Amino acid sequence: MGARLWVLEGGKPGDTSQLLNLAERLSVPFERRRLVPKARWVLGKPPLLPSLYPFDRTASDPLEPPWPEVILVAGRRPTMAALWVQRQSQGRTKLVILGRPKGYRKRFSLILAPPQALVPEAPDVLALEAPLFVPKAPALDPSTQALEDDLRALPRPLTAVMLGGARPISSLPPAIPFLCSWN
Repeated sequence: MGARLWVLEGGKPGDTSQLLNLAERLSVPFERRRLVPKARWVLGKPPLLPSLYPFDRTASDPLEPPWPEVILVAGRRPTMAALWVQRQSQGRTKLVILGRPKGYRKRFSLILAPPQALVPEAPDVLALEAPLFVPKAPALDPSTQALEDDLRALPRPLTAVMLGGARPISSLPPAIPFLCSWN
């Protein structure tokens, strides 16, 4: 027996993170299904059809029975695969989309609409106040932990000056990304 819930991952970390945050908070087991686009569709937008044609099926996770009861999806290409699965299941698989559906509107059981999606109100739309990101506490190295302790001891309010540039945050000393997210 397969999982009742699938999360279709289309390669966009922000979409995947939000879908996994949601799936982890539901009380049902779920399976992640990774979809890898063919080289032609890595940057391009294929026509929206219930199909697996834009995917490299040898590099992607299999989409085969037993079909799930529900699929969580975000983005054009994963939506195509979700619509295809729904067709294969003869309509028994329900689709929940994060964001604005670009077509096949009536095929979705629920639309999770973050503010930027601009989805009109409807009975099947759940308007979200913010994206479904859940911040995770970073593991602090000893020097960063000492800096955090020093900062907590300072009187409030704190004033910070942020200096920036075109440098990836991963290349900064450990204390800097922490300070950028510290409150």
